[in-house]
Amino acid sequence: ERGDLVEGPALLFIHGGPGGRLDPTQLDWAVSRCRAIAFDQRGCGRSQPPQEVANNTTTHCVEDIETLRRVLGISSFILVAGSWGSAIAVLYASAFAERVDGLVLYSPFLGSTSETHYFLTRLRHEQPTAWRAFADVAEADAPDEIVERYYHIITGDDRAARGRACRAWVDYEICAATNGRIRGLDDGLVRAGHHLAYATISCNYFRHRFFPTSDILSENAPNVSAETYILHGTEDLVSTPETAVALARAIPQARLDLIDGEGHCTSGSVLESRVRDLVRDISKGRSVDG
Repeated sequence: ERGDLVEGPALLFIHGGPGGRLDPTQLDWAVSRCRAIAFDQRGCGRSQPPQEVANNTTTHCVEDIETLRRVLGISSFILVAGSWGSAIAVLYASAFAERVDGLVLYSPFLGSTSETHYFLTRLRHEQPTAWRAFADVAEADAPDEIVERYYHIITGDDRAARGRACRAWVDYEICAATNGRIRGLDDGLVRAGHHLAYATISCNYFRHRFFPTSDILSENAPNVSAETYILHGTEDLVSTPETAVALARAIPQARLDLIDGEGHCTSGSVLESRVRDLVRDISKGRSVDG
């Protein structure tokens, strides 16, 4: 998806997940102000083939962004990325520094072992009923065992068991992302099979530890030369705030905004509003106080 406006800065929106998708309506606010571009990552949303995990790694995501830039004839752009999309943005900005004019990263999740353990265990204390339902499907409590068990169910031949596991995986993430305000996926999206696509891609990345080729914080983030803004909620149950702090320290030109009481960036949240305001200011060339 892209806006028709060709003047002004180009903004590339990178969705999270892994396994997320582009919702074009969420870009309506941006397309009239800048050249807004977004895409469904491999196996996600409308990308074909759906749910595909072969040739679907972090490296492929970075290469796809560079291919997209060349195809669209864009010399450089500002990256706007949330959650797991932040990791992809940092890796791209490290590898193609001259192609990045700036970064806006919100609720960053980089896929480290400590982050995955945080995500897979935090609800045990914050939302114990939701966590128990999630763990019971795997018949396991330890993070690595939960991922391994889900992986084997989701990639197995029992279609009914796969459907239940995918629904449980997505419901757990939604509960964490909304701090328990929403307990699961909308039935309409379930009927459309969104849970199957999301969980298949997400669990595959978790099982392969997000296909690391380097340590993002120590090896990639220091190479980011563009001005970077990082926003994170202090009550985020998906991405630990410590990741945002560490990322801000690792990127030379980074500014960090920790937003009190906010969770993962969800529709209608204060964090989402801050991100939009920041992107509007940057796209208009306004200076932004850190």
